[in-house]
Amino acid sequence: MRRFDSLNAQRIRGIVLPPGGKCPAYVWALRTRCSETGPRTIDNPMRTVRALCVEQIVAAMAAQKRTNNSDIEVHDMRTELQRARAMLRLLRPCLGNRAYHKENLALRDIARMLTPVRDAKMLVQSFSEYGRDDDKGTVREFRRLVVRKLTSEWRACQRQRRPSAVAALRKVRHRLECFSAAHWDRKSVGTGVTCAYKRGRNDFRRVLKNPTDGHLHEWRKQVKYFVYQLEALTSERGNFVGEHGRSSQLAECLGEDHDLAVLQQKVAQLVKSFTPACLVGAGEVWSHRLSRRRAYLQKRALRLAEQIYAQKPVRFGERLEKALFDQQIDRDAA
Repeated sequence: MRRFDSLNAQRIRGIVLPPGGKCPAYVWALRTRCSETGPRTIDNPMRTVRALCVEQIVAAMAAQKRTNNSDIEVHDMRTELQRARAMLRLLRPCLGNRAYHKENLALRDIARMLTPVRDAKMLVQSFSEYGRDDDKGTVREFRRLVVRKLTSEWRACQRQRRPSAVAALRKVRHRLECFSAAHWDRKSVGTGVTCAYKRGRNDFRRVLKNPTDGHLHEWRKQVKYFVYQLEALTSERGNFVGEHGRSSQLAECLGEDHDLAVLQQKVAQLVKSFTPACLVGAGEVWSHRLSRRRAYLQKRALRLAEQIYAQKPVRFGERLEKALFDQQIDRDAA
């Protein structure tokens, strides 16, 4: 294995340099002798990870440039930023802790600017979904008042002008594109996914001991990062189709539980602001209804987690490294 600068790399057959490139770029090439194909090169998989991260940042920038973004576009922007942060975690061994924290905090702060709009819309939808046709009396009246209050807050968030983050995203994109890939290796790709798996496993054990809303929220974030990373690196998935499917279901359960936790807190605040005392009992009915749904979601999440995290991180990492290597060989053969 040798390192080539951007000029010498052009003389190597089979290497395609990335487009653009205002800064010097370095290319790693693994040259192997084969009696049938002769010399060949295997691209570094970390280039793919960086390209995915940049593409997601570009998609978020394009959405930010539009005026009067709808709630769906705001949700899509947050999803792209979450995927970018998941890819950024795979780049951490190459970027170093200082550079990683800088880019991660930048993406996190941008996502937080979009959170109020998404949360306001989620509260209205979630509360409306758990209404029943047979609700009568104060329970029905409580629902009407809460939906009206939540809708007014949602409209206020929509009217509020959100600050543009295009400039900040452009800087993150430029720094990632200009970062030298001279010392990137294949092993660091699987290491990042294995680390996400291990963190999710540790958070699962912590939730078993103390299932607080904070612990469930942290576990949810690690599960979503793991899903995005596994989906990006193992597109064909093969032996990981089970982990991917169950992890996606787990992320949905924990996401809905988190939304209901926020809704429960909001309902408790609104109960105190309503004047009629009879509405307090209706608020307790709604709180009990949401608690039962959360208990079901948490029970289902624990069952899924037992299947996902039954394997030790070391064994999972070995399987992932083998799958990535096999995919690279199949890609080269094609």
